[in-house]
Amino acid sequence: MYSLKIFLLSVVVLGVSLSSLLQMSPVLAARLGANYTEIGLLMGAARLAPYVAISPLAGLMLSRILGGRAVLLSSVSTLAALTLSALATDLTWLTAAQVAVGVSMVFYFPVFEILLASEFKGVERMKAYSMFGAFSSIGFLIGSVASGGLAHYLGLPAMFSLVAVLVALTIPAMIRFKTGKLNTGVEKLDFREFFQQLMPALFVTLPFYTVFGIVQNILPGYAALTGVSELEIGLMFLGMWTTRILTSLSMGRRSTEASRRYFLASGLALSVFLALSAYLPGRATMAALLLVTGSVISVVYILTLYMTSTGSSHIQPTAIGVYEMIIGIAFLVGPPIAGAGADAFGVPSLFLGLAALSLVSGMAGTLMRR
Repeated sequence: MYSLKIFLLSVVVLGVSLSSLLQMSPVLAARLGANYTEIGLLMGAARLAPYVAISPLAGLMLSRILGGRAVLLSSVSTLAALTLSALATDLTWLTAAQVAVGVSMVFYFPVFEILLASEFKGVERMKAYSMFGAFSSIGFLIGSVASGGLAHYLGLPAMFSLVAVLVALTIPAMIRFKTGKLNTGVEKLDFREFFQQLMPALFVTLPFYTVFGIVQNILPGYAALTGVSELEIGLMFLGMWTTRILTSLSMGRRSTEASRRYFLASGLALSVFLALSAYLPGRATMAALLLVTGSVISVVYILTLYMTSTGSSHIQPTAIGVYEMIIGIAFLVGPPIAGAGADAFGVPSLFLGLAALSLVSGMAGTLMRR
């Protein structure tokens, strides 16, 4: 790894930009006249299709094609997404922006996770993933505050433009980023071992991230249409990213032996607050739901990513890429279905369904062995 400082800088800066895009794109879609179904399709299908398709190839791209240039491509694609969002006057422009967001996320999450797995072993890897989770959350937290405030006072186009300038200023540093040689092991895959390594992702990460994707993508548009301002939405997400940071830092000091208890507690907590949001809707319950969601998703992310990366080193990069593909599938499938469900049955009914899914997910986590 070329420089830990450059690595962490890129994690934070790209986190700021991605947070701005993920959080305010649903608001922009609502302002452009999109209904819940269209918001779900835009934030799900348009954004996640390239992410799902490319993520399994992240290890291959790092080792044999792009190397350190993968980080640069994340910056370039994020810059393109921000520029398209700033210029968007209809849903066609916004769709193109979401495709660029999906590409940039490939060169952020799986690429950085594979780099960490190649640099750290054992308990140090758990700490490294906790730091990555914390620093990415710091970037997302800053993005939440900045994007909400700037959009409120200057408007959405100006906000996207200013964040684009920030990303452009980091490109010279990204050009210097280097990586060591990685072993993708694609030709040596033992599919039985590979499937066992992915069980936490399939049975815990997938359902939890389906809930997370729905909450993150549907809630901003729902809040905006019920009279909540961009600034208030930003402050709500500030709380969520604060709990993500604190939980991520805490997980670096936790033992993985208690992971099953963590999963069950996460499922119970998330189901309770989703049910409360269904029966007692309002600013306070929206904010509380986001606080709990931030903590829960950090627990699930760090533990399941660590479990996925602890198998044979030769299948590690591919497993991590597929792990992120599974997360992408959750975000791809969840928001469109949830958007249609919200249009048909209302958001409270949607939240009750998500509460049941969260509880089942937590129970599934108790069956994980590693």
